Amino acid sequence: MSGRIRTIKPELLEDAVTAGLSHLQFRLFVSSLLLADDYGNLRATPSLICGSAFWATKDAPADVEAAMGTLEEEGLIRTYELRGQLYAHVCGWSKHQRVDKPGKPRVPAENEPECRPARPWVTYVVRLGEDGPVKIGKAIDAAARVAKLQTGCPEKLHVIRVIGKNVEADLHRRFEQFRKHGEWFEPAPELVEFIEKEQFEKDSRMIRDPLAPDLRPPTSDLRPPSEVTPRDSHARLKSVPPPAPDQPPPPESVEPEEPAKPESGYDLARRVWDELWTAKYHEPYPYAPDVGHRSDDRVLQNLGHMAAAKQNPEAWLRHVLRAYLRDHGDRNWLDGKRHPLRTLLRDIASYGEPPTGKHRVAPVRPAEPVAPALSAAEVAAKLGSIGIGKIGMGGAR
Repeated sequence: MSGRIRTIKPELLEDAVTAGLSHLQFRLFVSSLLLADDYGNLRATPSLICGSAFWATKDAPADVEAAMGTLEEEGLIRTYELRGQLYAHVCGWSKHQRVDKPGKPRVPAENEPECRPARPWVTYVVRLGEDGPVKIGKAIDAAARVAKLQTGCPEKLHVIRVIGKNVEADLHRRFEQFRKHGEWFEPAPELVEFIEKEQFEKDSRMIRDPLAPDLRPPTSDLRPPSEVTPRDSHARLKSVPPPAPDQPPPPESVEPEEPAKPESGYDLARRVWDELWTAKYHEPYPYAPDVGHRSDDRVLQNLGHMAAAKQNPEAWLRHVLRAYLRDHGDRNWLDGKRHPLRTLLRDIASYGEPPTGKHRVAPVRPAEPVAPALSAAEVAAKLGSIGIGKIGMGGAR
């Protein structure tokens, strides 16, 4: 963290946008102010933010990522990517934060040439009911936006089309004469025909309602049901030729095996901790049954979130846990008088990163070959060659 004092004005509680945020979304927005550098930019990797701002809660990185999308749709932050890394900028930073003598930027700014938006806006077209008005809107996550609209609609919303770029303002200006209210328009023939036939870009696509029966024409769902003919409805079924009568039946399809699920951060942290503990004390670790923010499971969960932000999570975990057991291991742990994991997060920052580069352990050199032992005759021959005679009990002869 930057260590700077940030300003939170009382008007934040009166703002209509922030007042509609959930507890997770509001906490994420305030945490963004604290995690940002002096220019309002911060790293926006969900696992990193989860380990920094939500380390004592049960919120997962997926929850933080969804809340981040809501903040961006409300215009509170803007996310961008640069060389595979995800960053965010707090909107209105220079207006609400006064920074005297700003320091060096800690993350790249969004105006760099290679930066691009992480979540591009799309335009969605939905219809209320079977023949109701049409809504033309924009969103970052069209599915989440329609789901939110559905909670306040008396009839089912049917997703008709999603356009892979933001053309909402252009469509609103073009069909201003059919506007009913806000983003809702009358399903006029001109609007329907334009939505059906216009090619906005190569990746524009038709998305049908997955819960409705597939009895609609393959080109559009904006026409009233009275205009949908059986020929249009079953065109796809008629295009499939029937199998030949003498053709053997196709072999039964073999379902592919499901790929193994990746190991979660909590499972990785617990596995490494159990291995190191058993190797040191030769007995399994006695997990405490208590719950709360200092319980063993919660500490391992937060430790897994922190490791997920590292380049090599398992190597980092082994480095810090091995150093922690080395510095704090004593017999009180085995007697049950102390809980080892409770003080782990407090001291973990002092261990740094695992050694790399020139600090790596040098490889073991192979042993040099040992010359074979000489026999007694070979030893006598060598001694004779250098002028030493036989040596007996009475001396040299």
